[in-house]
Formats: sequence, C-alpha cells, structure tokens
Amino acid sequence: GYDHTFFFGDLNYRVDETFQKVVAISSRGAWSSLVAMDQLKKEMAAGRAFFYFREAQEPNFPPTYRWERNKRAFSNKRDQPPSY
Repeated sequence: GYDHTFFFGDLNYRVDETFQKVVAISSRGAWSSLVAMDQLKKEMAAGRAFFYFREAQEPNFPPTYRWERNKRAFSNKRDQPPSY
C-alpha cells in the first residue's frame, strides 16, 4: 500500500472566474472562496478526475500567478484566470 501520491504537471485546471475578480478576491485573502471555484476540485467531486483520490487539506494560499518582470503587478498575458 501507500499513504501519499504526488502528481506534478500543468493540468490546465483553473479557477472558474475572471482574472480581475480572482486577483481582487486573492488580495482580500479570501482564498477559501477561490478553492470552491477550482475546476479540478469540481471535477474530482463529480468523479471525472483523480477518482478515489483526495487532498490531505484545503490549500491555505492564493492560486499561482505570472508576475510582470520588474513590476509589482500580476501579468495577464493570456487573459487566463490563475490556477491552484
């Protein structure tokens, strides 16, 4: 048996909201509401991805962003919302 399995890779699941709204919610530190909008979490709940797997705990951090080089701002290069 095993206790932990780690998956690494860009699976392209994102937060189901616009880039601007995710940045605003993240700036307030309301990460739990962003976790509820996570596409992967929804697919797992529906049994369409990672069947029989579960996360050990909810993420307690903001989703990842691309940063503008030499600026203190998030990049929206591809008009995509961030992901976990």
